[in-house]
Amino acid sequence: MQVLKVVLDGVTTSFRYPHFLVGRHPSLPMPPPSTVYGHICSAYGSFVDASQLRFAYSFRYAGVGDDVEHLQIIEEVLVYKRRRRGTRGKSAQGTGEAVVPNLMVKVGPVSRELLLFPHLELYVAAKSEDLLQKLNEAFYRPAYPVVLGRSQDLCSYKSVEIVELERSTDAYFEDALLPWQYRMRTTAGFMVRMPKFIDPSDRRRVVWGDYLVLRGRALLEDGEPGPTRVSLSNGEAEWVDPTTTLVGGRRRAVVWHSFTQEEQRQSGPS
Repeated sequence: MQVLKVVLDGVTTSFRYPHFLVGRHPSLPMPPPSTVYGHICSAYGSFVDASQLRFAYSFRYAGVGDDVEHLQIIEEVLVYKRRRRGTRGKSAQGTGEAVVPNLMVKVGPVSRELLLFPHLELYVAAKSEDLLQKLNEAFYRPAYPVVLGRSQDLCSYKSVEIVELERSTDAYFEDALLPWQYRMRTTAGFMVRMPKFIDPSDRRRVVWGDYLVLRGRALLEDGEPGPTRVSLSNGEAEWVDPTTTLVGGRRRAVVWHSFTQEEQRQSGPS
């Protein structure tokens, strides 16, 4: 299976929890799928049909830290202006007050958690070869500045290439975002709810998804689920990237996600 592989490095990034409005703003541990979709569209230069794409990634960072940033809070206020007694020498009718709507901007400092020196290896699969080639060209010449997370989190692409994935039971999982269904096959990682897709035509319509965040490495093996093991499911193979580091004769697994559909454990780009 041919897919696009993009390797990205940065200095800082932060993925805010959508419902945190006051106090310290922690970061999600990995990029939400909605952020990944926005990143793909940013490189492409326009919105891509999300139903035509699937994605997978490995994400890690060197450390965490806090920074202070300013939130600009805009409020509508009413300004009362007293009417003048006369206009050009003539008396004005009435002595009431005029109500004029205005905008007030308040600057509020907040503490935000940052992920330091992020490293992302993103895989993108498309339903057509033509779209895959267009995406390949887009990541070579991105239409907009390369950012991950906030607009000020500038990053750079280290490599962009089309790779051929293989199926194998000799695989390991590392620093990956897994579908929630994998919880029955491993005790590693923790659950997180993330925005899966935000409709570009109606940003109030958000699709949410539950995911398993796996930090570190777990091997695909027979046996009971464990903190360093993902159990084989009916002996089925996983997609693996043959260009990744060889660990005990195993290659890193590539686990696919959809922006618009329910996750199916072994599904590819179709």
